[in-house]
Amino acid sequence: MPQVNTSQALIPQGATVLNNPVGTAPGLLFEEEDGIIILLPGVPAEMKAIFNKSVRPYLEKKNRGNFILTQTIHTTGISESALFERLKDIETAETIAFLPFFTGVDIRVTTEAATLEDARDKLLKITDSLIDRVDDFYYGSDDETLERIIGILLSMRRKTLSVVESCTAGLFMKRITDVPGSSNYFRGGVVSYSNDSKIKILNVKAKDIKQKGAVSSEVAKAMVNGVKKLLDSDYGVSITGIAGPTGETENKPIGLVYIAIADREKTYSKVYHFTGTRDIIREQAVQAALDLLRRRLLGI
Repeated sequence: MPQVNTSQALIPQGATVLNNPVGTAPGLLFEEEDGIIILLPGVPAEMKAIFNKSVRPYLEKKNRGNFILTQTIHTTGISESALFERLKDIETAETIAFLPFFTGVDIRVTTEAATLEDARDKLLKITDSLIDRVDDFYYGSDDETLERIIGILLSMRRKTLSVVESCTAGLFMKRITDVPGSSNYFRGGVVSYSNDSKIKILNVKAKDIKQKGAVSSEVAKAMVNGVKKLLDSDYGVSITGIAGPTGETENKPIGLVYIAIADREKTYSKVYHFTGTRDIIREQAVQAALDLLRRRLLGI
């Protein structure tokens, strides 16, 4: 056994060992006069497992004060200032925090009450009110992701999805397949980074690329129809754009992205203008494409 593993068996004096159900490094708990010290492994999966199995029950048993609950509401496609305008006149004693990211804004709500039931009731009341105001910019709460929501919607409808990416180079497909069981609805995808691949694999017309450019509504639509036909899916998504730091022209700046959605009846595209680094623009493009697909599936 390596020495580093042997050292994990050493327990400080006065510590209570917290069993690690998914790893070798245990957690440690110290009860001192001035408070409680809890040490957990840094690996997220191990930390969560020990917390849920040992730490949470311990803290709930020790709790003698109020119950504090939190919920995080996820939004995308709306700015922090626009969200604030929608929510500013809501009167509540709960703590509301806005957490902006490049791909959207989270709203974290914290509530406190003498009993767990009262805390849950207060949290449900305020979150329902916030979600109603946020409207269709809301897509999920806590550990719910856009790709997970899309997976649920496709599964409920027994529909399939295919994807073609250019500037995002597979990042959309990565997020879709992060969801366990995505093979039930995700047929596959194509990374058509070059113009030749768009023409040869997806049957995009060379004249459209020459006249309109690879980053255009016409080419985005041709790409999505090509991949949907190639993989015989119910829905298709295409992304083509300029992520930078090179590739811009006078009429097509860095951050210009076209996203197209197609189903069995209709194909349409939407243009976006993102800002930031190459990686940020790619992340924003994937988030926008996921949200556009979510909206199409919901009919909003």
